[in-house]
Amino acid sequence: MTKIFKYEVRRLLWNKVFIGILVIGLCYGWMTLSRGIISGIAYTAPFSAWSFGYYLSGIVPLLCIAELFFLTFFVSSQERRVVVITSTTPVNRRRYAMARVGAVCLGSLIFIGCIILLGFLFCWFFFREVPGAGWLLSVLIILLPAMAFCLGVGWLAGSMNSGLIYAAMGLLLVLCMLSLPRALDFSLGRFFAEYPKSLPVLDPAFSVPVDVLLGRVAYLGAGIILFVIGQLKQDKRGRER
Repeated sequence: MTKIFKYEVRRLLWNKVFIGILVIGLCYGWMTLSRGIISGIAYTAPFSAWSFGYYLSGIVPLLCIAELFFLTFFVSSQERRVVVITSTTPVNRRRYAMARVGAVCLGSLIFIGCIILLGFLFCWFFFREVPGAGWLLSVLIILLPAMAFCLGVGWLAGSMNSGLIYAAMGLLLVLCMLSLPRALDFSLGRFFAEYPKSLPVLDPAFSVPVDVLLGRVAYLGAGIILFVIGQLKQDKRGRER
């Protein structure tokens, strides 16, 4: 399985779609940093965890698109024919699928890592500062649930029909734009833009209310559940072949 994982990672990372999405993400990230973050968000410093979190929240739609595009590599009609061939070999189908999922997750993490690095370099170049200590928490509460939820939705959609992944892209983009209560705000953009203003001090220390944490756990859990359902559907389909 290690060889399969390395092969899938190499195939994904050297694909022109991955490179194109990464370039778009970096360009969009730079525009966000240079036009909005440079002035600070919600009266906080440009290098605060609040401003950095707002920057990351703007990347969530691109992360959704990137992750679902990565999944299309493994659920297309051509890839389904490959699965039919591999099903005749002693390779465990579930482990084979997990190797592919691992490649998608690694590709998404590399995309996220490049976006985070861009933010750090921007703050250091312009302010000789790096985002505050809460930046890691902002990464975890914004990107981890979003990544898990997108993977679950995409894996379930792909298990039914590869074309549904493109419909899932549209639904997730709408979810990012909806004006929902802060606990259900998928990208958390409004939370980072508004919550610091409600606190009694300027440029407050980074903190996350309990309802927001519960909402992120809900998205994370929903993503895991949807992924398991999608995998069960794929296992059933494999047994029927």
